[in-house]
Amino acid sequence: LKEQNYEHIDKLKNRFLAINENYYETELPEELYPSYYITEQTLAFFERYSKGEYGDKPFFLHCSYNDPHHPVCPPGKYKDLYSPEDIKLPPSFEDAENLLNHPFLGQHIKDARFKHLLPQKVDEETAKKFTALTYGSISMIDDGVGAILEKLKELGLYENTMIIFTSDHADLCGDHGLILKGPAHYNNLINIPLLWKVPGKAVNKVSNSLISTVDLPKTILNMLGIREKYHPKRMQGYDFSEVLKSPDKKIRDQILIEHDEEIAKDKIMRLRTLVTETFRYTIYESLPEFGDIYNLK
Repeated sequence: LKEQNYEHIDKLKNRFLAINENYYETELPEELYPSYYITEQTLAFFERYSKGEYGDKPFFLHCSYNDPHHPVCPPGKYKDLYSPEDIKLPPSFEDAENLLNHPFLGQHIKDARFKHLLPQKVDEETAKKFTALTYGSISMIDDGVGAILEKLKELGLYENTMIIFTSDHADLCGDHGLILKGPAHYNNLINIPLLWKVPGKAVNKVSNSLISTVDLPKTILNMLGIREKYHPKRMQGYDFSEVLKSPDKKIRDQILIEHDEEIAKDKIMRLRTLVTETFRYTIYESLPEFGDIYNLK
């Protein structure tokens, strides 16, 4: 921002307090917003690479967008790209009242001390506005990813480049009447995006095979022909390269999600979720006699 001679840096520094808000209107124009900056830095890297500034070695680039994340504040045209009135809330939106009585989640939803760190019960208007702004943030990233793919094609790098698009987690966005994220392992949070383009492999195929993010590194190393003796010794995960050839192939029969959070002395959360093709089962360390089980079919 200093390089761009932005005049209101001190005002932005005080915006840290906005972490307690669900959304707000950013003062930054599109061309100074973080998502735009990340896209531009990525495009600049590819320009330098194509000129041979890094020699002739293959490249690895981790392009990591901060958004979408609360407080959501997409800039410019992305702020009004989606109307809250057009947002359809999930069928489970009215379930929040039931969750207040949930032996584990209820206590955390009602704890006002950590509203920005835990799932939050909101009214319909807030949920719709939050979701609309989240969609705007995602659209800005979509445009950035589109620009990156076009740059790869323009420079002749696209055909020989493996591309993975994924996320660390999602947002409840009204699911069960909640927004944000935390120790509520509903599908809206744990079923993250994964698009995977591999040179020479099947295109435009969808697989329902269970996969975990811990499987990604193992798969990449195998597809790059890195011999097992060079893999980290304690590396977990399965090689999913066969699924990329044959989407109907099954590698896993279950996924384990481990969740440990300690945000205060009296706010320690430990839970485990097991996901199979048929069931999702969650247990809580603090409640040995209680758990959640869902039939996903």
